[in-house]
Amino acid sequence: MGSGKTTVAKALTADYIDLDCLIEQEMKMSISDYFTQNGEARFRELESKLLMQYVFDDVVIATGGGIVESKQNRRQLQEVQNVVYLSGDLMTLVERMKEDKNNVRPLANQGFDVLKARYEKRKPWYEEVANFTLNVGDKSPEQLAEEILNWQALKKRKINNL
Repeated sequence: MGSGKTTVAKALTADYIDLDCLIEQEMKMSISDYFTQNGEARFRELESKLLMQYVFDDVVIATGGGIVESKQNRRQLQEVQNVVYLSGDLMTLVERMKEDKNNVRPLANQGFDVLKARYEKRKPWYEEVANFTLNVGDKSPEQLAEEILNWQALKKRKINNL
């Protein structure tokens, strides 16, 4: 949460898929409302279903921060060769979430200790599925997108030189 996944996806291409937006369209309500009415487990089921629908398409997907909670999702993501982990230290991510008035994150409202526990739990899973890790630091979405495109270009050159 708060790493800028959707914003960086927009900087990469206009044809990206935002899983959270798809979920809201499918549920016909906000994620926050869905969490309140149905709980996190039901939300994660729908998130996994939609990930499976698009994960092998040639498209940029901005996932939700909890996509790695599911072992099945992690297995699927490991099969994809272009998974980018936008990492950041916890305090930077918390500050970004506070500044973001456009996104209501149900799990972010549970207090710092809960956020810290989730961050520590998820971090090894993000690292497990990532092919490329970028620390967001104070970089702009455009700078992060440029680094991703440079990584992909380098990867392509290496493959073509085999």
